[in-house]
Amino acid sequence: MSLANGSPGPIIVGIGEALFDRIPGKGDHLGGAPLNFAVHARQMLAADSSDGGRSVMVTRVGDDALGHRLLAELGRFGVETDAVQMDPDRATGVADVLIGRGGPSYRIRENSAWDAITPTDRLEELSRSFDAVCYGTLARRGPISASTIERFVRNGADRGAVRMYDINLRSGATGHGLIRRGLELASIAKMNDEELPVVAEMIGATPRDEAGRAAAIIRAFGLKQLMLTRGARGVIVYTSEAAHEGVPSKADISSESDAVGAGDSCGAAYVIRTLRGDDPFEAASVANQVGAYVASHSGATPLLPAHLFGGKPSIEVMGTPARRPVVDI
Repeated sequence: MSLANGSPGPIIVGIGEALFDRIPGKGDHLGGAPLNFAVHARQMLAADSSDGGRSVMVTRVGDDALGHRLLAELGRFGVETDAVQMDPDRATGVADVLIGRGGPSYRIRENSAWDAITPTDRLEELSRSFDAVCYGTLARRGPISASTIERFVRNGADRGAVRMYDINLRSGATGHGLIRRGLELASIAKMNDEELPVVAEMIGATPRDEAGRAAAIIRAFGLKQLMLTRGARGVIVYTSEAAHEGVPSKADISSESDAVGAGDSCGAAYVIRTLRGDDPFEAASVANQVGAYVASHSGATPLLPAHLFGGKPSIEVMGTPARRPVVDI
């Protein structure tokens, strides 16, 4: 493993929104795409005794009951919270979740603490040492957090660290400028099959097929990879040369499952496996296993059994790698 920080284990960062998903009948659960990413990354790192590693959350919470609970729950997972800021005036974020046939939808409270993540010496230090970061669009809806997050990611880009931009389009955070800046800073863009045509249209791409749209986006922003999550069809990773389709894994859907956070766990699994040296097919296949498990449970951050991601995945068990040339456009 070649790490940007020069240490035995990777430093993984989630930067942006940290909140509680308020799910009807199921209470409050940890949420926010970067937070989910950090929690799942930590679980995967903890399962690997060969190199360990650290997971750090960068956000801002209110000095309120939910904020203190959020810090405590991150601590129980082993996610480092010394870069979490506490706001005396703004409240800890909350998202009201509606579970429908097409998956969960969210109503996210305005002017939350994570809208005001500010530069600090700790963030500057961390920005010059991390190996991989996940950031999104939502936490950059306001100018304070946008400036802080973009500077943080840019410092990592200067060192060649992995930068996963989880586009995660939500109400109030869909401006073309936000999306373009996010893509310009990224090495990996992560989006779902509903977001792909939105981004393709934004850049004026004309292909109507999935592969053509992915190729156009990769070319427009110089991305190394585009990771596409497609629900039950699983993850496919596009590069400038090929498409790497992971082996799908079936979710065990029940009355207790809600699919919240499944895509975030896929992103974390993919980044961790890539840092460990897996090729895109192997990493995408493990991402499918982890995502299906999370989709089968309630809340975005269930405890993950180590068998999902421990050790090197077996291609013989998972199936034949699906690698296809990307259509030239």
